[in-house]
Amino acid sequence: MGITKVTMTYYEGDIETGEREMTISRSKEDMNLHDLMYFFADAARSAGYTYVEQVGCSKEGGEETWSEF
Repeated sequence: MGITKVTMTYYEGDIETGEREMTISRSKEDMNLHDLMYFFADAARSAGYTYVEQVGCSKEGGEETWSEF
């Protein structure tokens, strides 16, 4: 059984006053590592990092997984 829901909240400005708060959530039955990397890439773009094309991670043994479209 894997992850089924990921939620990320980020703030722009002062965290105390909450000038801008955005929450991004994604649900998927049995989310895999590729899905998780895609979520992080999408969240980065939503936060204003529009130049982000891919997000990746390195697993044990040096194998990499990317958020390819």
